[in-house]
Amino acid sequence: MARPGHRRPCLGWFLLILGMLLTPQPVRAAADPYRDRQDWIDRLGATVAWEAGLDGSGIIVAVIDSGLAANHEDLAEDHLLPGRNYTGIGSAYSTTDRTGHGTFICGLLAAQQHNGLGILGLVDGVSLLPLKCFDPNTTSSVEMVAEAIADAAEAGSDVISMSFGLPDPAPVLEEAIAEAAARGIILVAAVGDGSKEKPVYPALYDDVIGVGALAADGSAAVFSSADASVFVMAPGEGLVSLWHTAPDDYKANGYGTSYAAAFVTAMAAMARQYSPAITAEQFKALLAHSATDLGEPGYDTTYGYGSVHVAAFVEQLQKTGGDFQHLDLSILAAAEQAVSRPTDIKNNAWHLAAIAGCLALVVVIRLLIRRRRNRRG
Repeated sequence: MARPGHRRPCLGWFLLILGMLLTPQPVRAAADPYRDRQDWIDRLGATVAWEAGLDGSGIIVAVIDSGLAANHEDLAEDHLLPGRNYTGIGSAYSTTDRTGHGTFICGLLAAQQHNGLGILGLVDGVSLLPLKCFDPNTTSSVEMVAEAIADAAEAGSDVISMSFGLPDPAPVLEEAIAEAAARGIILVAAVGDGSKEKPVYPALYDDVIGVGALAADGSAAVFSSADASVFVMAPGEGLVSLWHTAPDDYKANGYGTSYAAAFVTAMAAMARQYSPAITAEQFKALLAHSATDLGEPGYDTTYGYGSVHVAAFVEQLQKTGGDFQHLDLSILAAAEQAVSRPTDIKNNAWHLAAIAGCLALVVVIRLLIRRRRNRRG
């Protein structure tokens, strides 16, 4: 018989377990199965941005590329804006991706976090505006791209991602970029794969931030261009993201400066979310100040200002408190000087060629005069 004033032990345990079952428990976020293949999250300290609430919410990112697999399971439908198709293949509003390139980039940017599917996007709160200029069934043109940039600006985009490159400058492209920059849009572009010391456009334009690719070991990837268009570097090998062939399809081992540019695009979205008033120049200065220096000390055309580091970038951003008036912009002078050199070299080469041509003409004239004199003699 139990003593008065004491409950039977079994009854106490029963009541305790019953109480635990009836008490609402916190819901644990489902893990993304490919998180362990995204080593860059820890390498760059990306969780620091997410813990600070910088997920790109309220920011529009225009992605000028091959379109988007809008029905992918790891993308939030309410974060996808109606895009445009400039290729002439299909409807003007059909942005179906036939190569996977654009879908991969959009996945790096906006794949939904903690939904039990796929990967973690860098800024899964952004609104994506897919603008399709590339399709395997047609040839793209600079006019298509220029029109897409203009439409992105009209749509109120905060950031424009451009993972393509042209070997030569084009006035119509330069004009479209200048107009977008005048509206305060941050423009990001890949520096190109395999061109090495021959810069590509739009990455080389002053108003564009050129991004090179790092190999898995942190060195410059062998395919990443090394020229004056390189502003910073970001991971560009061994990446995993969404793919276009099925709603539940993913691609591993993605590589290229195109994909590296997504990291800087995401950081631009974070900066704009933190302070909508931040300018492209101020954003570039924050990138330069927070980058991990690689290669030669300071700026160089292989690594730019170095590898982006999300945690260091967020720290620099928060230090400003949204007031960028005292931000040191002088750090950008080195990159600006590097961009101006190719023009100087071309001008010098032209002058040297002109001088050489004049000297050759003088030599020819003198030879002709000698021949005439010899004949007379």
